[in-house]
Amino acid sequence: MIIKLLNMKVMVLVSILTFVAGISAVAADEGGVSERVIITGEKIHIEADQLTFDTETGVVEATGSVKVTIDDMVYYTESITYDMQKASGVMTSFNGTVYSERNVKLSGASVALSEDITTISEVNLTRCELDNPHYQFSAKEVTIAGKKIRLERVVLRIKGVPVFYLPRLIMDLERKMPDVRIGYSNDDGLKYAFDYFAELTAHSNFLFSGDLSVNGESVLGFGLESTYQGLQNRLEFQYSSDTEWAFKDEFAFEDSHWLIAADVFHDFSSGGETQYGAKATRKYWETSWGSWQISVLAREATETEGSQKYGGFYTGWQVDYKPHPNVVLSSLRIDSHSSRDYGDLLEDYDLGDNWLYNLDVPVGDGYVIGVSGVYNSDDAGWIHQIFSVSKESCCFKTEISYDHAEDSLELSFRVKF
Repeated sequence: MIIKLLNMKVMVLVSILTFVAGISAVAADEGGVSERVIITGEKIHIEADQLTFDTETGVVEATGSVKVTIDDMVYYTESITYDMQKASGVMTSFNGTVYSERNVKLSGASVALSEDITTISEVNLTRCELDNPHYQFSAKEVTIAGKKIRLERVVLRIKGVPVFYLPRLIMDLERKMPDVRIGYSNDDGLKYAFDYFAELTAHSNFLFSGDLSVNGESVLGFGLESTYQGLQNRLEFQYSSDTEWAFKDEFAFEDSHWLIAADVFHDFSSGGETQYGAKATRKYWETSWGSWQISVLAREATETEGSQKYGGFYTGWQVDYKPHPNVVLSSLRIDSHSSRDYGDLLEDYDLGDNWLYNLDVPVGDGYVIGVSGVYNSDDAGWIHQIFSVSKESCCFKTEISYDHAEDSLELSFRVKF
């Protein structure tokens, strides 16, 4: 039996679905009403001007300002054919939204729906909320499975200008996104950094990263990242313009209260640097006096230059206090268990008591004034004194900062995907 619905109200019970079609009165610009037909299946909700339903095959054909809702995805198209029994179907050209912490807007030439996967051809995709988005990915094909969006043959356009090509891009809406940073500092000159990953299995990704500069050290890395139930491992081989090949392995376990991390780094050059580290952090918890966080750490770092050996074994602890969401005050104690003649490889801190502060002051229209620094009260004095101004929009963050302690100026531009 085929039921064609235009302007009526009926209810039909079928073993695989509950079918409800009817008229919903909506105020129009002319003061009239618009008549719509609605059908709801186990995995899909379709609303259209006209709808034909075959009760024997379970096939639905809907036309006219069609709205399709599947889980967190909403599509707007002119026609759809959908098999309720097989949970599969096809749509014509469309505009849609995947709802998440930051929504994904996309449009494409056609859509193929199956029980677990959505496949879209000739796609434009962005997370920018503007009508004319700051950036957009164009892809020949996109597949959506749960919270993972896989793009094939991708071109990144910023302000409509193509700037980057990737054979494949994975967007995991529950985890991190690809990262692109462009900057300048008076020490390193022009800088470009990126962090890109491609899915291999449900719990592992291929990594490709870079931190390139004109005057400073440039590093390219590739490796594997795996995650499973709060466990994460990142294994990476790096090639540096200064020290050539190095190996890095980072392991972490995280739940709602704890973050436990360990890492290994080995530079294969002659006399190269070797590091072993571990850190356990009790994440922020709320009190009537603000939020607190506590960490303990241990690290062994060694490096040989000629006959001189540097490094040693360190332990330490850190207390972070957040009296306000925009203010963080920290105390970091680092003790060396090797002779001071042995030297050290610490860069951002020094032995003894380090006092850290970070203050961000929003001043409207996306601008933030930042003040941060590190002071060592035992020996080194000021290690960092950073003053910054940043401007953040839905997709871009631009920042200029000056470190008075190191007399270093830095400009950075970051794309937020």
